[in-house]
Amino acid sequence: MVNQNGKTVVVKLPMEQPHIDSTETSPLNQRLRDNNSDISSSPSSAVASEQSCKKLIHSNSSNQSSRKLLLNIIIDFAVLLIVGCSITIFFLIGEPYERGFFCNDEDLMHPYHISTVKHWMLFVFGIIIPVVIIFTTEICRSKTGIDEEHDIKFFKWTISACKQNLYKYIGMFLLGTISCQLLTDIAKYSVGRYRPHFITLCQPVLNADGSDCNDTKNFNRYIEDFTCSNPNVTDKMLKDMRLSFPSANSSFSFFTMTFCALYLNARLQWNGTQILKYFLQFILIAAAWFTSLSRISDYKHHWSDVLAGSALGFVLALFVCQKILKFKRREKCLANLKLPIKYELNTHNQNSV
Repeated sequence: MVNQNGKTVVVKLPMEQPHIDSTETSPLNQRLRDNNSDISSSPSSAVASEQSCKKLIHSNSSNQSSRKLLLNIIIDFAVLLIVGCSITIFFLIGEPYERGFFCNDEDLMHPYHISTVKHWMLFVFGIIIPVVIIFTTEICRSKTGIDEEHDIKFFKWTISACKQNLYKYIGMFLLGTISCQLLTDIAKYSVGRYRPHFITLCQPVLNADGSDCNDTKNFNRYIEDFTCSNPNVTDKMLKDMRLSFPSANSSFSFFTMTFCALYLNARLQWNGTQILKYFLQFILIAAAWFTSLSRISDYKHHWSDVLAGSALGFVLALFVCQKILKFKRREKCLANLKLPIKYELNTHNQNSV
């Protein structure tokens, strides 16, 4: 600045002090301020203060990871609950599509038989056995120390790699199973196809004139307005008559057994002969194949129902294992193999050549 005498006068302006927000009272910021003041006042406490800050930051990040993991677990159980409730709604209040039939349709005149594979047998072979196989395999893998995952902290608990794998594989197995059942129910109630024993079990009577299928005038006649005259038929059986396509037993057995076979192929580490491993996989697929064929021989389903159900379960198991869980066959890498003989370069012979 120039004054009246022509001299230059330098005026020093006061420097602006940084504004400190008094509202910043978070525990972390307050702890950092205290640590900084401790460091300036006492140099000997610098190391201890730095370690306490690191512990505090690590504790906050650990709590955030635990909360995120808890949220994922809640979402997983919510999805299982939603799919399970959907199946229950179909079972309780669902009404299959009402279609007609022909009295001379031979595919609907088969006798009524009791199922060869009971529901409790299907539950044991389809649910309990795969869960036991997954549980046993993961325990054996944890004992041998070949798990790829590391232990994680969940609040005050430590979750081992074995428990993580059990949660992942059993959870995906159960989710895939009930998803397969839901897709099957959607098709069943949308199509409403009659079972092969429909005419035998229902004994339909036309509401228009009271005639039945033994009357020749009803041959080649598409009948929609009828009533089942068999007094032994319950409402549950009347509903079940219209749920032939696709076969739920076939889709269920093929999904569970195919999933279990692919799981064994990817996770079971067997140093002995591979024949036993392949034999176990063969037994699983054979059980699903027998269950599906029994639905045809028991006149519970048409052959096309069994084919559609088997294909649905098989394809869904492949999708879950290959695209979601990403099962891959473990093969030995040639780079990790050690040769029994160590070859060395003889520089003397090389020079002589």
